Amino acid sequence: MSEPRLIKLSKVGDYDGSSTVLAIPRNDLVQIAGGRVYTATAPAVGSVVPADFFGIFSEESPKLVGVAFSSENPRSVARVLDPSGRVREEMNLSREYQYVLMHAQDRLGLSTFESSPAQVPTTELFLEVNELSERDHMQWALAHPPQYVHTRLRLQRRVAFGENLTAPPFLPNFTWVAADNFLLSTDPADGPIPIGHLSQFPRRFGTLVSIRYSNSNNDGKVTTVDLATRRYFDLQTGLEDGRWSRTFYLAHTDMLSLSATVFPAGGPEIVCDIELMRVEPGDRLRGRYTVPEVLPAPLGHNL
Repeated sequence: MSEPRLIKLSKVGDYDGSSTVLAIPRNDLVQIAGGRVYTATAPAVGSVVPADFFGIFSEESPKLVGVAFSSENPRSVARVLDPSGRVREEMNLSREYQYVLMHAQDRLGLSTFESSPAQVPTTELFLEVNELSERDHMQWALAHPPQYVHTRLRLQRRVAFGENLTAPPFLPNFTWVAADNFLLSTDPADGPIPIGHLSQFPRRFGTLVSIRYSNSNNDGKVTTVDLATRRYFDLQTGLEDGRWSRTFYLAHTDMLSLSATVFPAGGPEIVCDIELMRVEPGDRLRGRYTVPEVLPAPLGHNL
């Protein structure tokens, strides 16, 4: 890893979150403290730190970047942007240094809310930048395994969700809605839905599930159905409109049955939101083993 370089940017007003690059020529950076600290005044226009950090580094090299700010307004954020401008990572700015990896040609986008109303008229942004060697990059990668996120799905229709436990499996056709980050299906069919069609995890994983009905008649129900025998169990009944169900577990061969009527009748579309999270086999079995036995409450004295 190279020697770190500190860049301190002072700015009057906010970084507006635009895609405009901060135009700070290399010669406008003032070097102090032995040449490893640079200071500059950020221009009024621009909110993106370029990939070469104003000519100090190569834009093609991976970098470990520490970011600190003069305020702790939770609305002020920094975003790691890929070469096409998509957000790779976002963090709330604070006075403490937070470190992110920036890959080749990544840039740092800024959005702050300090000057309106005028709370912190002049802000200071601190960037501590290290160029990574191949060894440094590999060590960072090994220390940051993949992170698994939940899946959000939405079933939306104008007819009720009807319970039909003996019908052929229902395989909704989903479309990705990028603006809302969920999968949407408007298929009106009924029947038990294979959890593997929803989760799409490898078969060795189970799934934690929670659902919510919107525009229902407070009569929502969720049922688990066995794929082979079609035996079923009502996991939760009488779900209130707009309220998430309890979280429940489904194995990779289970099916999910939904039931709810529309309110008001003939009114707006009814929606069922489904959230899923994969479960490692060991975690599921360990959870069963470690959950303490629930003992009945002691009987009270007869008075």
